[in-house]
Amino acid sequence: MRKTKLLFAVQPKDAFSPNSKVVGNCVVKINEGEVKFIKNRSGFYCVTNMPAGEYQIAISNKFYCNQTIVIQTGDLDPLFPAIDLELEPNLLYAYPKGTTLLRGRVLDSSDVAIVGVVVNVKDSEKEFITDELGRFIFYFKEMENEQENVEVILKKPGFQEKEVVFEIIRGNVNKLNVYLEPE
Repeated sequence: MRKTKLLFAVQPKDAFSPNSKVVGNCVVKINEGEVKFIKNRSGFYCVTNMPAGEYQIAISNKFYCNQTIVIQTGDLDPLFPAIDLELEPNLLYAYPKGTTLLRGRVLDSSDVAIVGVVVNVKDSEKEFITDELGRFIFYFKEMENEQENVEVILKKPGFQEKEVVFEIIRGNVNKLNVYLEPE
């Protein structure tokens, strides 16, 4: 009989949903696809019968932003070597009605979308990288006031960094187009 030894497990979780249940199917790859995960009934993606060490994990799902993390197996609890990985919803995610969203596009002076712009909301750890149409999205779970100003910071090599203050209204889809100038 062959013994199976769990090296570690990754459990994707929805960062937006209160129940953390991920929508759609995830594709989880390790070390550029060389090793396959085994998905168990609890939603954990498990790596078994591998040597301890450092592993790069890439996870994708059409409703969430792609993520890559590095796991050092020696840093994990040997009795429960599991990692919760919160996935941030992307533009295709079905946000419920009444969610406070900031949807935007980044364009050049000719109204052409700029791909790959790193967009941050100041004082937040969240970032979004614009898609092939120059789009980005942020959600706000909790707002103290009916209206709040947020500072959006946009960066891309070859373009001038830009900071924009924008007023968002709770429970609405707030829209913003930002124009970047070349350096």
